[in-house]
Amino acid sequence: MSSVTVVCLNTLLQKTEHYDKDERWMAASDLCTFMQRSPGLDSATEGRICTAILNLLNDESADVQAIAVRTLTTLYSICTPQLRTIAQTLLGRMMSEDDSGSKGKSSGLRDVYANGLKKLLAVLSEQEAQVQVHVIGVCVEPLMKGVVSKKDDMQVALYSLEVLSELMLYFGKSEIVTARGERIMGVLLGVIKGNRSDLTKRAIPCLGRAAAHLNLALVERTVDTLMQEIQLGGTNLPVYVQTLSSLAQYCGRTLRCKSEDILELLMRFVDPNIDDDEQDDDEEAISTRTQLRESTFTAISSLITSNQSIVIDQGSCNLEKIDASLRFFLKYDPNFFDDVDDEDEAMEDNSDVESDMGSLEDEEDYEEFGADEDDDESWKIRRAALRCATSLVKTCQRNADAVDESYADRQSLEAFLWTKNGLAATLISRMKNERENHVLLDVLSSFQSLLEVTIQTKELVLPMEEQILSNCITLLKEKGPDVKISILGILRNMSAIGSGSKVCEAVVQQVLTLLTNESKNLKFAALTYLSSLPPQPLPESEFDKIVNLTQAQGEWYKIHALALEVLARIVPVYSYSTTFSQRIITAMKPTFEQPDLDSTIKIATLTCLSSLLTSDLGKSLTEDEVCRCIQFMCKKCEEISVRSKALRALLEICTSSTIDMSRYFLSTLGTLSNLLSREQKLSVEYIRTFKQGVLEVILALLPYGNAFTDTSSNDLETTLDHLLHEIGELVVPSDLHISDMALRATLSTLNIERSRLNVAKLITSNVLAPSIDLASSPLVSSNDDPSLVSISKILQFLVKNGSVEFKELYNQIHNRASVCDTGVSTSKRVLHNLAVCIASITAVAPDEDRLQVQNELISVIKSPNNDVQLLLGLFTIGELGRQIDLSSENLFDVLFAYLNDSVSSEDVKSCAAYSLGHFCIGSMSTSLELLLNAFERVQEARKTQYLLLTSLREIITYHHKHQRSEAIEKIPIIEPHLFKNFGIKEEGVRTMVAECMGALGAIQPSYIYSKIAEFSKDMNGEDKFTSWTVVNSIRCSVVKGVDGAILVNFLSDFLKLLDCRDLEVKCASLLMVNSIVHYQPDVLLVGEPNMLSSFVFPCVYEAVKLKERRVVELGPFKEVVDDALPTRRAALSVFATCLKNCPRALDLSLFLPMLASALGDVQDIQLQAHQTVIFLSTQSPSALVDALDSFVDPLRKTCKMTIKGQKTDSEKERINEWIKSAIRTTLILTSIEGSNNQRKFFEFSNQIRTDSNLAEIVSQLDEELKTN
Repeated sequence: MSSVTVVCLNTLLQKTEHYDKDERWMAASDLCTFMQRSPGLDSATEGRICTAILNLLNDESADVQAIAVRTLTTLYSICTPQLRTIAQTLLGRMMSEDDSGSKGKSSGLRDVYANGLKKLLAVLSEQEAQVQVHVIGVCVEPLMKGVVSKKDDMQVALYSLEVLSELMLYFGKSEIVTARGERIMGVLLGVIKGNRSDLTKRAIPCLGRAAAHLNLALVERTVDTLMQEIQLGGTNLPVYVQTLSSLAQYCGRTLRCKSEDILELLMRFVDPNIDDDEQDDDEEAISTRTQLRESTFTAISSLITSNQSIVIDQGSCNLEKIDASLRFFLKYDPNFFDDVDDEDEAMEDNSDVESDMGSLEDEEDYEEFGADEDDDESWKIRRAALRCATSLVKTCQRNADAVDESYADRQSLEAFLWTKNGLAATLISRMKNERENHVLLDVLSSFQSLLEVTIQTKELVLPMEEQILSNCITLLKEKGPDVKISILGILRNMSAIGSGSKVCEAVVQQVLTLLTNESKNLKFAALTYLSSLPPQPLPESEFDKIVNLTQAQGEWYKIHALALEVLARIVPVYSYSTTFSQRIITAMKPTFEQPDLDSTIKIATLTCLSSLLTSDLGKSLTEDEVCRCIQFMCKKCEEISVRSKALRALLEICTSSTIDMSRYFLSTLGTLSNLLSREQKLSVEYIRTFKQGVLEVILALLPYGNAFTDTSSNDLETTLDHLLHEIGELVVPSDLHISDMALRATLSTLNIERSRLNVAKLITSNVLAPSIDLASSPLVSSNDDPSLVSISKILQFLVKNGSVEFKELYNQIHNRASVCDTGVSTSKRVLHNLAVCIASITAVAPDEDRLQVQNELISVIKSPNNDVQLLLGLFTIGELGRQIDLSSENLFDVLFAYLNDSVSSEDVKSCAAYSLGHFCIGSMSTSLELLLNAFERVQEARKTQYLLLTSLREIITYHHKHQRSEAIEKIPIIEPHLFKNFGIKEEGVRTMVAECMGALGAIQPSYIYSKIAEFSKDMNGEDKFTSWTVVNSIRCSVVKGVDGAILVNFLSDFLKLLDCRDLEVKCASLLMVNSIVHYQPDVLLVGEPNMLSSFVFPCVYEAVKLKERRVVELGPFKEVVDDALPTRRAALSVFATCLKNCPRALDLSLFLPMLASALGDVQDIQLQAHQTVIFLSTQSPSALVDALDSFVDPLRKTCKMTIKGQKTDSEKERINEWIKSAIRTTLILTSIEGSNNQRKFFEFSNQIRTDSNLAEIVSQLDEELKTN
C-alpha cells in the first residue's frame, strides 16, 4: 500500500472509536468501500480492519451495529482467516442478552446478525474444505443450543433455526454435521412436536435438509416415528404430514423402500370415498381438516417428484388412487352449488373482487384482502391438489433420444391422464368453474404443464380441443389480465396441435381485441400468441391494430419489436397489394427516422424488411421504396449491435427472386467491400464471423453483376478493384474457410461478362500472389480441398484468358518447390498442392507449351536429379493424367517400375502408386486392364500388390465421389481380382482389398453385397482371413455412405460372423457393427424384434467379458498379453455409439453392470468407460444413480493409484491422465441429482475431495468443469 493509503486507513480505524456515533457509522461505511477498492491487503491489515468492525458490534448505537454487520459481509470473501472469529462474534451477538436478563440492546438486531451469518455461510461454501471445517465447528453446537432456547420470546430459537437451516443446505454432508446427526434430528423433532407454529414452520425444512445427508437408518427411524404419530392422530397431525413431506422432498430416493407405505398412509386423509365433512361444523375442526388435506397433497407431490416410479410402474395401483383423489378434490368446493343461475349470479356479484384479486398468488396476499363472507378455506385444498397434479403431470416428461427405461410407462401415464374422465378433463372443467382467481391461475398453470409434456401426442388432445378452446374464449372475455395471459400461454401450445379452422378463427379474433388493452403485459402475450400461429392473412382493420402498436408514442419497446415480428410472419401469405405494403412501410418508419431506437426494434425491423422484400408484397413497392430499404440495411451493417441481422436480411433478399438486385448492385457491393476493409477493435472471433457473413452476402450478390447496366464501366471496375483488393487480404493459410469463401467470390467476379477482361487483370494484381502462397501452405489438403479447387480454376482462367503468360506462371509455381525438403512430411503435401496447380494450367495451356511440360515431366520421372524433383514430377503427371489422356506416352510402365524398384524410398513408391491410379482415371479404357494384369503378375510380391491396390482404390474412390458411370461398367472386371485375395495372410493387403471392395459396394451395393454374401456362404466362416476381409469390406462400404435400404437385405448374413470364435474376426465384426450404428442405425432397428436387440447385443455382451491372457517371455522378463483386449475395446465402442444414436434400444439394466466391470479393466478400457459414464451422466442421469455404488471400488482403485518404479516422463504423464480421468468422472457423477443418497458413493466422493494428495488435481478439474 502507498503511504497515502496507509494514512487514510489509519484515519478510518481511529474514527471507529470516535465518541460521535455518526462518525463511527461513517467510518464503518467508508471501511466497507475501502475494502472493495483495495484488494490484496496483507493479513495484518485485514486483521486490524476485522477487529475494528467486530468491536463496532458492541457499539451502543443500533445503527452502528447494523452498518458493522453489513460491512462484515464485504470482509467474508476478502478476509478468509478471520471468518471463524466473525462467525463466533455474530453468533454471540445473535443469542446475547444484557446483564439484567431483559431484552438487550442487541436483541433488536437479531435479524441483522442472522442475515450476516447466512451470508457468511453462502461465501464459506466457495472456500477450501479446511476453512469450512474451522468455521462450521464453532457454529453447530451454539445453533443447536439456540434452537431450544426460550430467550426473548423464542426469538433466539427462531433465528437459530433459520441459520441452522442454511448451514444444513450448504454443509449438510460435512462430517461435523453427520457426526451430530442423531442429536440434530432429535432437537428438530422436539421443536416440531411443540406448539409454536412459527418455530415449527422453520424446523420442518431444516429437518429435511439435515436428513438428506444423514445415515439411512436414522432417516428411516425418523420416518417411522412420524408415521406412528400420524397413525395416532391428534392436533399435530398436519405438522407431522408436513414434516414427512419435507423428508420426501429432500430424501425421496433414499426412502424408496418406504414410499409405498408412506403413500398408503397419506391416501387415508384424501380418500374421496370417505366423507367426513358432515361430522361436525366446528370451525377449528374444519380448519384442521383443511390444513391436513393441504399438507397431505403437498407430501404426495414431494413423493411423486422424488420417486416417480410410484406412479409410472405399471404393476402399481397408486396412479388410479392418486388420480381419483385429485379429480375429487380439484372440484372440492362445499360452499358452491353447481347451478347455472347461481353461478352466473355469483360471477356477477364477485366480478369486481375477482378482477382486483387477479394477481394474487399466495395465501398471505389472499388473506390480506380477506376471504369470502363464509371464511371458506376450501380453496387451499384445491390449490394443493393442483400442485400435486402438476407433479404428476411432470412425470410424463420424457426424452425419446435419451436412455429412459420407463419410456413406455410414461407414455401409458400420458394416455391415462387424457382419458375421457381423467385429470385433463377435470382441469378443463375447472377452467370454467373455478371461483377463486388465484386458484384459477394454478389450474391454468397445471394444464399448461400437461400440454407441454404431451404436445407431441396430438391424438390425445384433439378430442378435447373444442372444449378447451371454448373455455379459453370465455375466460378471455370475462377475466382479468393475469388470467388472460395464462390463457394465451395455453393457446400457444394449442396452436402447435392444429386447431379447427372455425374455433381457431374465433380465438384469433378474441386475441386481436386484446391488442387495444391498456395492460402492456397482456398486449405482449397476445402478440406472442399471434407469432406462434401459422401465418394467415388478417382483415385490414385487424392488420392496422398491429401496425398501430409500432406507431404509439411511449409504447414498450418489446411490444414495438414483437409487433414488427408478427408482421414479418404474416407478410408472406399476402398476395400483391399496394395497400398492405404501404402499411408495413408505415410501421417501419420510426426505425428509419430514429437511429437511437433500441436494437431489439432495429432487429425486428430488419426481419420485417427481409420478409417484405422476399414476398409478393415486395413486388408492389416502388423502386425508391426498395432503394430506401436496401440503403437502410446497408447502413445497419455498420452498427455492431445489429450488423449480423442486417447481413442475414441482405442475404435472404439476394437469394430470393422477388427483388432485382442488379439495380442496387454497385452501391451494395461498395458498402460490403468497405465492411471488409474496416479495421475494428473487436475480438478476432467476432471479426472472423462478421467477415464470413459479409462474404456470404457478396457471393449471393455477385451473380446480379451480369444484369447491372446503370453506370459506367469505370465505376464498376473501381468497385471490383476495391473488392478484389480486400479479398486478396483474406486469402491466408491461417483461415482456410474464409480463404475458400474469398476465392469463390473471386471466381464469381469472373462471371461478370462486361468487365471480364478487366477483372482478370485485377485478379492478377490482387489475388494471384496470395492464391499461390495459399497453395504453397502445408495446411491446405491436396485431396479435393475446396480452396485448392478454386485456385486451380482461377489459374486456368488466367491462362486461357491470356492475362498471365503460361511460362511465367509455370515458373512461378515450379520455383516454390525448390524450398521443399522431402524429409519433412508437410513438404510432401506442399509438393502435391503445387503439382495440382501445375497440372491445372498445363491442361489448358497452348498445345506447344503443354507438350513441352509433358516431355519435361517424363524426362524428370525417368531421370530425376533429386527426390523433390521426382515427387513433384510424379504428382504432376498423375494430376495431369487424370484431366487428359496420356496413354499414348507409354507412362504406365514407367510408373509401374517405381512400384517394383527396391532402391526407391517408400515416399516415392506411394507417390508413384497415387500417380498411377490417377493416370488410369484419364485413360480407363486402356490403363485399367494393364493395372489388373500387373496385379495378377505380382502375386508373390505383396508390397507391389499392396501399391497396385492403392492405385485401384484411387480409381474407384474418384469414380464414386464424382458419380462417374465408367466404374459401374468396370465392376464385373475388377471384383474377381479382389475376391481372389480375400484370404491372403498379409493384413495390409487384405485391408486394401477390403477398402477397394467397400468402395465398389458404395457404387453398386446390390451387386457387390450379393457377391460378398454368396462368397461368405461358400467359405462358411472356416477361413478366418476371408471372414475378416468380408466384414471389413462391409464396414468400408458403410463408411462411404451406402444405401441402408439395400444393406438391410443382406445384413443378417454378415452379422453371423459376430459368433466367430476367432478374436480378430470377432473384433472386426464388432467394428463393422459400430460403423453401422454410427452411420446407418435404422437398419439394425428394422423388424420386431430388431436385429440389434435380438442378436447383436447378446454377442456384444459376451465380447465385453472376453479375456484371453497369455504369458510372453522376453528374455529375463515376462509380460502378460491379453489377446481379447481389442475385442473388448470394440465392444465398448459399440455401446458408446448406441448411446448416442439409438439410446432407447439399449437395456441399461444389462449394460450398467458391464460398465462397472469395464471401470476396473486395463487402462485403455477404463478410459473408454470413463467417457461413456460421463456421456450417460448428461443423457440419462437418473438411470446412473442406482448403479453409483457399483462404480466406487474400480474408481477408488484408479484414483488412489501411485506411480511405482522408474518411469519415463511420457509414462508418468499417461498414468497421471489416467488418474485424472477417474477423478473427473467421479466429480461429474457427484453433480447428479440423488448421488448423495447413495451412501457408499457419497463417502467415496468426500474422500476424494478431502484427500490432500489429490487436492491439486481436484481443484484443476473443478475449474475445468465450471468453464465447460
